[in-house]
Amino acid sequence: MTLLSVVQSVGKQLGLPQPNAAFSATDDMVEQIVILAQEAGDDLMRDHDWSILTVVRDFTSSGVQVQTEPPTVSIAFDRFAQNTSLWDVSNKWTLNGPKTPMEWQRITIDDIGTLHKWWTMIGGVINILPVPEITETFRYTYITKNWIRVALGDQVSDIAEWNADDNTSLLPERLIKLSTIWR
Repeated sequence: MTLLSVVQSVGKQLGLPQPNAAFSATDDMVEQIVILAQEAGDDLMRDHDWSILTVVRDFTSSGVQVQTEPPTVSIAFDRFAQNTSLWDVSNKWTLNGPKTPMEWQRITIDDIGTLHKWWTMIGGVINILPVPEITETFRYTYITKNWIRVALGDQVSDIAEWNADDNTSLLPERLIKLSTIWR
């Protein structure tokens, strides 16, 4: 089901005329349905850890406490998957965390020495103590915000906002349609 078919289906359910275009439409009602379909998909993406939106990512330590992960600009990171662990792939164990701000303050103030590492999020990036070696690899699982699929010939790309009538949803399109009608 494409954006256009979602808009047409919603329009039919609501007794509105069937548009020939959705994303490029100039009709106020069609534009409103497209906006509501975007909001429906955004909310559905955030309400559940959909397996189709689950991504596993490895990264190499930056050699300092503050890592460069998650790079929210270069990847479509929305949030960590529920009950996720940060794995030390190099040493084959999980890190202790994520620590609360209070626990993290205790760790940094008391300079707690340990074989296993601690982690937390500060300023939107992962912090690890004791500071890992630059050769260490870590792994986490996150939910991508890119819930819309774009076909580009033989290639596909996933994006976070509708940009054409032939875009398709990675989420159950029936839910997109019903949520749009509800809105």
